[in-house]
Formats: sequence, structure tokens, C-alpha cells
Amino acid sequence: NYYEEVESAGMLKLNIRKVTYELCMAMPAIFTVLYCISGNMANKAAIVLMLFAYILLNSYYMRNGKKIRFFIFNILTIIYIGYIGVKCGVSEIISSYFYGYLLTFIMMLICTEDDLREEFIQYFMTRKKRFAAYVTVFFMTIVFSIIFLNGLRVGYGSKIPVLYGPFIIAHILAYLLMVVYCGVSLLDLENKKKTVIAIKLVCVICIACTAVRSAVLATAVLIVCDFLSIRKISKKVVILGAAFLIFVFLATNTDILTKNPLIEKTLYATEVAGSITNGRELYRQIALSYYATKTDVLEKILGVGITGVVEAIYSAIRVRIQAHNDYVNLLVGYGLVGLIAFVACQFELSKTCKNKMNAILLQLFVFILAYYNGFALYIMLTASLPIVIAFFEVKQIGGRNTVRENKS
Repeated sequence: NYYEEVESAGMLKLNIRKVTYELCMAMPAIFTVLYCISGNMANKAAIVLMLFAYILLNSYYMRNGKKIRFFIFNILTIIYIGYIGVKCGVSEIISSYFYGYLLTFIMMLICTEDDLREEFIQYFMTRKKRFAAYVTVFFMTIVFSIIFLNGLRVGYGSKIPVLYGPFIIAHILAYLLMVVYCGVSLLDLENKKKTVIAIKLVCVICIACTAVRSAVLATAVLIVCDFLSIRKISKKVVILGAAFLIFVFLATNTDILTKNPLIEKTLYATEVAGSITNGRELYRQIALSYYATKTDVLEKILGVGITGVVEAIYSAIRVRIQAHNDYVNLLVGYGLVGLIAFVACQFELSKTCKNKMNAILLQLFVFILAYYNGFALYIMLTASLPIVIAFFEVKQIGGRNTVRENKS
């Protein structure tokens, strides 16, 4: 009976890991397909992943004797569930705001554990064809949404059609495309198959067509990281030369550089809102002013919940909206503890990169999204965070990628 129990426990542990890793790989396809039916169903898929990831992380802590981390993480989680529940009500705890940040912390902590991260990378590398199948389903669903669900329509501030896919806002598609770019970049690290290059190019073009400026900036970081990982200088020269020629051609023979959804949205935002950020700096100022002048000591430490952030902004400009800045949301919504925890986890991710430039680019990627729009609240991105972290870790200068292949 003892050996049967041990074997059963081992199978359960293995299954939890497999399900967690598989869901990370499949989330772009799962989320997109389910969103065609209902956004609520898509969010529930991310919640299911969060539950598996939560079990995986805690079992790893206990199995490896990391009891201090286990207790700190779970005690803080329990404290916040109780505090936010009393402060804002049960609706806040079950809202996408709360579980969005909780999912982010869980996935960040998983990525910072070397063993779990190594396991995921090896799991991914030995199942490339399966990920390729998920990517195929993802793009087929986008095409379906364009044809049948008005997935290409005139967007906010743009007269040119913007790519939305099946989503209510284009940001969701842009963030998913970044995950796909990272994952596809890992499919063929040695030979750079033309299909892989083509898919990455499609991802970049589609992201530009979403007109999500924060995603475009973050994608530029991914491209730089990808470019620096190329070993042969001759290839880099060819790529730069081709890019320059394409730019000159577009600038002299077309108006695409000035007449596109990205530029039109920026000009519209400047004209209407007075800034290219659509007035988001105002949201930050209101939230920070509220935190500084209208919160007590306990609220400064543990926050007022994201509902409190929304209400503070609403009271000032009569618009129910969060700060669109994770650092401000965390400081006001979850206090100094929440902000410090997020920043600590963010910087801890740098340890996954052996190359300093990759570490800098990873921090820049997270910062751009977290500061200018939101990183944690886009659960379709954080659900597949291990893929993004694997991209920055594996795309090293000087042969780090071949080590992964040999290990797998």
C-alpha cells in the first residue's frame, strides 16, 4: 500500500506539471478559440491554469524544502484575500483584477525557480510540433474572426481598419501575438527555417495592424533580442541592409509609413486627449494623489483594491477606469507590499538570463508593458509567461540555444 501511494502521488505530481506546461503552450489558441464563444469562458481557462500553477508552485516549495517561500507566499495571499474581501467585498476577490495579479505573481515565481523553468523549456523543446499545431489553430481562428466576426474593423481614432480578431479590444490580440512570436522563435534555433521567419514576420505585421503602441514597442524589444542572438555577422549585415532597403522603398514609393492605424491613432490621441497616451498620465496622477492624501496608514501598506483605484479616478473625471499602469495600480490597489513584491519578482526574472544584454531587454520588455498600458492584467500574456521568459533565456549570444537542444 505504501508503494502504491508513493506511485500515485508521483503520477499526480507529474500530471500537474504536464497540465500546467501544456496549458502554457496552448493558451494563445485556447483563449482565442474560447473568446469567439464568450470572453468569460476564455478568462475561466486562464483561471484553470492558475489553479494548476498554484498547486505546482506550492508542491515544488514543499518538496524542495523551501518552506519560508511557501509560507510567505501563502500567508500574503491569505492576508490579501481576507483584507480585500473585507475592504472591497467578495466581488473584488473574484474579479479579473485580483486573479490577474495573482496569476502574474504565480507565473513569475515559477519562472524564477531554475528547476521548474528548465523543465518547462525541455518540455517545450520536445513538443515543438504540438506548439506548431496550437499556432496553426490560433491563426486559423484569427482568419475566421476576420471573415465572420468583424475582426477587422475601424478602430478608435483610425480611419483605416484595425485588426481586432475576435476580441473586444485589440490589445488582447497584440499581447497574444507577442507570445506566439516568442514561441515560434524557439521552434528552430539552429537553421532558421523560412516558415519560422515567415510566421514571425506575420506576427510583427499583425501587431502593427492592431495599432497597440505599447505592444509595438515591446515587440521591437523582442526583435532586437532576436537579432542579437544571430551569431554570424554576415547575416546581421544582410538583415540590416534588407531592412534599410525596404524602409527606403516604403518611404519613397508608398504612404504606408504615415497612413497606417498606428500613426492615425497616435495623431488622434494627441488631438483629442492632448497627449499620445490618451490622457493616461492623468489617470496615474489622480490615483497617486488619492494614495498620498486620502488613504490611511493601513491602506498605504495593503492598498484599497483596484476597485478603489477605479472609484478614485471616477470621482475626479467621471470615468470608471483603472490607471493603466501596473506600478500605480499595485501601489494604490495593493499598497507598498504589493508594489515591492511585483518589482522584486520583476527584477528576479533577470537572473534567468546569463547574458546582461538579454537581462536588460527582458526588464525593458516588462517595463514598457507594465508602465504604458498593463502587463499583469492581460492574463492571456501572463498565462504563457514561461514562453516569453524562455525566449529571453534561450536567445543568448554565443550558443546558449544548442545546450537546450542537447539536454532535451
